[in-house]
Amino acid sequence: MSSEWILDQTDSERFPYLLTITDGGGIRQQFLVKDAWPAEGKNTFCLRPERHTEPWSCVASKERVPIKTLKRRGNLLTVVLERSVRKRCEFVFTEKAYKNKPGKYEQIFWRTQHHFRQRPASIRASTQGAGDAEILVDTQERYPFKFPRSRRERLPVGDYAVAGSHGELLGVVERKRFDDFLGGLSSINILHMTLSELATYPAAAMTVEAPYHYFLNPDKLGPYSLKASRAEYLIMELFTTHPGVHLVFLENRKVAERWCAAFLHRCYMVSGPEEQVGAVAEPQGGYSIPDYDHPEALIRALPEFSFDQLRTQFPDWSESRLRNLLTKYRKKGWIVCHGKGVNARWSKVDGTD
Repeated sequence: MSSEWILDQTDSERFPYLLTITDGGGIRQQFLVKDAWPAEGKNTFCLRPERHTEPWSCVASKERVPIKTLKRRGNLLTVVLERSVRKRCEFVFTEKAYKNKPGKYEQIFWRTQHHFRQRPASIRASTQGAGDAEILVDTQERYPFKFPRSRRERLPVGDYAVAGSHGELLGVVERKRFDDFLGGLSSINILHMTLSELATYPAAAMTVEAPYHYFLNPDKLGPYSLKASRAEYLIMELFTTHPGVHLVFLENRKVAERWCAAFLHRCYMVSGPEEQVGAVAEPQGGYSIPDYDHPEALIRALPEFSFDQLRTQFPDWSESRLRNLLTKYRKKGWIVCHGKGVNARWSKVDGTD
């Protein structure tokens, strides 16, 4: 069954919309949100309905849109809608420790592609777990690649692989040298069968230790009685018939070894539900904000801050309540505002402690 994006209007002042994401006829995710779509450059805070402490109910249906793509990657849920505008977005799932008691609570932020255009992401390249990956090397592989941690094992397909905690293969790589791949093109059905089996695994690739232009050079292909036009046609046939397998042309053995290690490490890293995937932006701004009990504590601690930082740190405070607090402190001469709109920044007045 297809997936659907459902937006309903509620009678809640703080969260006027209920967003429901269905998949296969059941509810995949459901959030109370303030906006029907995040404003440019901003994140929208999401609250699970069961966490809302005030009574509310749905009063009207706003939109129902088919979902084209729905994919979970670590702590990110990417959604692409079947429409021409306002169609790409993602949800970031994070956890924060309680300030005054043990345990953690969930925070969810909704953002669009405009978030990264307006405010470049603060990159945290995740390498957690990469060094723990043990790469499996097929026992029939001659002169294998060298890795920090590896173990010989008979693989059902491919020459290199990485396994999960229960022994399941998470990623598989089939290695081909230039002459091996040319021989395979001469017997194209064998390559098709190999790629078809590789496609049954979560992530798979076939590396070719030769740059692509070698297959367009008659001098390189001469000893194999294969014309460049025919080689290119067969390679494109492999690409289009097996889109789920990465067919990668690499300069030499050294580059292929590095690529294989990086690919299998990535397969290992993203296998767990708690792993960070890709370049993850901090929820607001270029740095994370420590926990504060009250907005005044944040205002006193930071030399400069934005309204978005206040709203992110104190989701239980309404926007009007936070703005009234800022107005109160500004009238007292504690803080001053620089700029307008989304670019506005607040700073402490010199001498204020």
